[in-house]
Amino acid sequence: QGRPASGLRLNMPHAQEPRHEDVGFAEIGMRRRAIRIREARFTSVSIRLLEWLSVRKRMPDLARLRGVVSPLPDIRLLDVGGGAGAATEQFAAGCGVIVVLEPDARKVALGRTHRPSLRFEQGRGESMPFGDASFDRVVAVVAFHHMEDQRRVLQEMYRVLRPGGRVAFLELPPSKAPGWLGRWIGRH
Repeated sequence: QGRPASGLRLNMPHAQEPRHEDVGFAEIGMRRRAIRIREARFTSVSIRLLEWLSVRKRMPDLARLRGVVSPLPDIRLLDVGGGAGAATEQFAAGCGVIVVLEPDARKVALGRTHRPSLRFEQGRGESMPFGDASFDRVVAVVAFHHMEDQRRVLQEMYRVLRPGGRVAFLELPPSKAPGWLGRWIGRH
């Protein structure tokens, strides 16, 4: 029942005061949503920071990879495990179609938000959601060592590659592989 400003009590069954336990659950729900939003923002910032640092460190290698890719408007490129696309846009700019295949939904969402010129698909290298002979270039940049069934990934790469196309890998040498801190930060 509601109370008007005058203090008189009105009989209004549809305007019931909220019960204490309902307010508690609502407040808990709002707090949980706020925490999830903060976590999502932190994840977004951490992914972007890690990708920026990775690209910055690998600029000479990405320039060489760009030479291998030879971007042209009629080239269709697939980056397997390309994250949110920070490296991809460095070596693939100029290709007609650029697709990033990434298993992490957060990175796919982030890439779609920050790099609208690239097409992002969520999926794994072991079972690519593309038809045979769909791409002129298939690349994996510091991603192949993460893939569980590397033999199957190679089969899939060659399946989606057009005749006369190129497959290229940019991988870490064992001496530069991330240590425990890098694995913890990157959730390897």
